[in-house]
Amino acid sequence: MTDPSPPNRQRVLLLFIPQRLRTLMQRWDFIVIRDAVAKQKVRDASQTAHMEDAEMFDDDRQRTYRRLKLEGILLTMFDDRTNLARQVAEDLRDFFGNEVLTTVIPRSIRLAEAPSYGKPILMYDPRSKGAESYIRLAKEILENERSSREATQGAG
Repeated sequence: MTDPSPPNRQRVLLLFIPQRLRTLMQRWDFIVIRDAVAKQKVRDASQTAHMEDAEMFDDDRQRTYRRLKLEGILLTMFDDRTNLARQVAEDLRDFFGNEVLTTVIPRSIRLAEAPSYGKPILMYDPRSKGAESYIRLAKEILENERSSREATQGAG
């Protein structure tokens, strides 16, 4: 599920980004913050915005929204031939640690073509690098869920 309130995410980010840098962030939904104090302030502001968002929903949706958890951060349209892509991936892994999924979805012509034919990549070209990446992603998420369930049962 995506964040139902991008304006709140934008509001949180604007609290921490100097005016002269704001135009640079318009194409991205993430920023890299290395300072530990700033990281905590962003997390706190994000949590506050999340709770404010939840208050907009009726009781049932509010409870569901508050139970949402981050499954993982997925790198998409990734081109490991570029230094920038590799640096961004490294920064994300440094900042978010194990929250960044191991699977990476590559930039791929076949992935870009599939929607124009009205098909998911697994039907359009199941042997493509993109399709294989999505299969690995599904397996990784299932494995993470299994591990999480086992850890919860073992602790309880």
